[in-house]
Amino acid sequence: MATVIDALVVTLGLDNKELKKGVKEAQGQFSNLAKIAGAALAVVGGIGFFRNTIVNYVETADAVGKLSAALGINVEEFQAWGGAAVRAGGSVQGFQASVGNLNRAMQEYAMTGQGPAAQVLPRLGISAVSANGRLKNSITVLRQLATVMQGLGNAQAMAIGQKLGLDAGTVMLLQQGNQAIDKL
Repeated sequence: MATVIDALVVTLGLDNKELKKGVKEAQGQFSNLAKIAGAALAVVGGIGFFRNTIVNYVETADAVGKLSAALGINVEEFQAWGGAAVRAGGSVQGFQASVGNLNRAMQEYAMTGQGPAAQVLPRLGISAVSANGRLKNSITVLRQLATVMQGLGNAQAMAIGQKLGLDAGTVMLLQQGNQAIDKL
């Protein structure tokens, strides 16, 4: 386009210095506008990411709160155990699923005397119910499992964990024993 304008200016014998200066200024303004638009899009994208992060955190915290309440476990303790599971090589989701599975197995054992917990817990010297006949909370049983599993080999610990519905990360955590769990 500039060549057509240049040819027209030469043909008419006009001074094109001012025209070239105006074209350069316009190009500079477009460049600045593009930079401003890019920065604005980055800010909007950052706000969207920040919002999604907060929404995800709130949803996760709500789910953890509901799960811990349903299982009768203190939320802070439940979160601390989840963090310890991550540091031991597992995941929070795996730990949460493990606790839910263990709780279901203990309930089945307490109500029917059957199920995987009935096959495993008595052999390990662990009871699913407390002295007053109530179902123990899953964290209490996990602590007892940690005492037992600390002295077991990987294959044996994993077999016990699988029977009770525990994921590998939770089993690895339990194998470290209660003192190490407390430190984690």
